[in-house]
Amino acid sequence: MQQDNLIYSSFIEYDKKKIKYKKYYNKNNKLILNYSNNDLPFFELKKDDKILMKGDYNFIGVFSKINNKFQWGWDILYLNTKKNVFMKNNTYYIRKIINYIFDLNINAKNIEELIFYYDIKNMFLHNIIIIENPIQLEQLLAITLYITKSDLIYKIYNVEGNYTEYYLLRNVKIL
Repeated sequence: MQQDNLIYSSFIEYDKKKIKYKKYYNKNNKLILNYSNNDLPFFELKKDDKILMKGDYNFIGVFSKINNKFQWGWDILYLNTKKNVFMKNNTYYIRKIINYIFDLNINAKNIEELIFYYDIKNMFLHNIIIIENPIQLEQLLAITLYITKSDLIYKIYNVEGNYTEYYLLRNVKIL
């Protein structure tokens, strides 16, 4: 069954990446996001003045703890306020996910596959998703990481707004 393989493989990969990069998920580290109209978005993960890693990034979305809603990054006007630039390349990876979902081969005679396809489309093709259980958000992140073949997902928690921003980090170079 296709759904078992996607979900299982996604969580296996997600767990491996979380273990591999565990030491970088530290509240003392700061993710510095850079972008210009001429370049791909790139990041630096710093601890004090030391750069720990760098690479490319893509904004995934935001989860609000207030209303338990996840909003995809492609639906948010993502503006780098430091450089006053709209990040127009922010949809590259979500397009990969959407194409992956549309290319799934579903057996229309198998009710389990139809339900899976309906659920996965709802998860990735609606701009806002109600998260009823924390495992739903983990599944969304795991599948996103798996399909995009990214290195890791980095979260930044905003205490004042009570929300978490999620970023795909790719082509990571540990320094």
